[in-house]
Amino acid sequence: MNGKIKKDKGQITVYVVFFIIFILFSIYCLYPLFFCFANSLKTMEEFFEAGGGYFTLPDKWRFGNYLDIFDLFAVNGYGFWEMTWNSIWLAFGSQFLNIAASVLVAYPLARYKFPLKNFFYGIIIFRITVPIIGSGAAGYKFMRTLNMIDNPMLYMLNFINGFDMTALILYGYFKGIS
Repeated sequence: MNGKIKKDKGQITVYVVFFIIFILFSIYCLYPLFFCFANSLKTMEEFFEAGGGYFTLPDKWRFGNYLDIFDLFAVNGYGFWEMTWNSIWLAFGSQFLNIAASVLVAYPLARYKFPLKNFFYGIIIFRITVPIIGSGAAGYKFMRTLNMIDNPMLYMLNFINGFDMTALILYGYFKGIS
């Protein structure tokens, strides 16, 4: 035996059909990405040209558009690098505070016995099981009402709850420590 497995014509046909389906699906997925990239290389006049300029390829491929993002792009006086730094420290800061709050909730629940232990554990389970898909708009309206939108510290306070999936994962971790 030489280690090769012989395939009959039926198996080869199935492989070819699946290969063609996967190739077509890949083209279907990559086609919009290609046109996003192609549109990013156009001038503004080319993009907004009458007759659907966004469905055509650029006349001249302008890779300098990507360099212009670093120099010309600004919102309310903040450049690209200021906005990037703001996004990074808000993301890491809010996650650090969330993990710290979850540790403060999960450790006592896992390691100590006290009267309301099951109640607090039930709150964690309830918060995980209730769907939050439709609550984004309500949360935004709530934050806007309390003027928490343009204040980074108040924004991060929104993440200090401790009763979420992070607490459940840490609860299991702390429970497993001997």
